[in-house]
Amino acid sequence: MALVVPICFLLVLLHTSKVSGVACPNGWTRHDTSCYFFVDMQESWEDASAHCEAFDSQLAAIETEREDVFIRNTLIHLHAHDSSPSVKYWTDGTDVATETEWIWAYSEKPILDYSHWCPNQPDNFNSDEDCMRLAKFCGFGWDDGNCESKHYFICERYDKDMIIFEGGDQHFFGHRCMYHQGLHLFCPKHLVNTVVWPLA
Repeated sequence: MALVVPICFLLVLLHTSKVSGVACPNGWTRHDTSCYFFVDMQESWEDASAHCEAFDSQLAAIETEREDVFIRNTLIHLHAHDSSPSVKYWTDGTDVATETEWIWAYSEKPILDYSHWCPNQPDNFNSDEDCMRLAKFCGFGWDDGNCESKHYFICERYDKDMIIFEGGDQHFFGHRCMYHQGLHLFCPKHLVNTVVWPLA
C-alpha cells in the first residue's frame, strides 16, 4: 500500500536547494563544462543508462584526452586502496548496432577523434561484448564488455537545474533518487511534484 504525499508536505520535512550555473549538485564533480557523478552501485549498461537519464544526464561520453585523463585520475584516486583489479565503470560507448562501429549512444556520434582502448581491446570476447567500460586492470582504459554485466557507472550532465534534498531518506522516492553518503538525495525534477511514501 502506498500513500501519495504532496510536495508541500515533503518540504516541511526536508530542506531543499536548487542549483544551477557554475556549481554542480553536491556529490557531483565539475570538469570543464560538465558535472560527473561516479556511482558506487552496480547495474547493467542499460539500467545504468536509465539511471543517468532519470537525472537529466547520460552515461559519460569521453570525447577528449583531457576529459579521459580527468576521469581516469578520479577513478584511480577513488580506488587507490582497492586491491581488486576487476573494478569497472560503464560509459556511454557501444557498438551494439553495428559491430566494430563504436558510437556514443546518447548523441549517436561515432567514436573517431579520440580513443584510449586497453591493449588488445576491443576484442568482442565470445562475440558478446558491445558496451564500453573503464577497467582498473589497465589503469581505467577502455574495454568492451557484455552489456548485461553489472558494473559501477559514471553519469555526465551539463549543470542544468536539479533539485537536491539534504538530509533526506531514500524511501521518499525509492531507487529513482540517487543516495550519496547518507547525506543527500538527488531527485530528477519530474519526481518532485508528488512523492510515494511506502507504508509498512
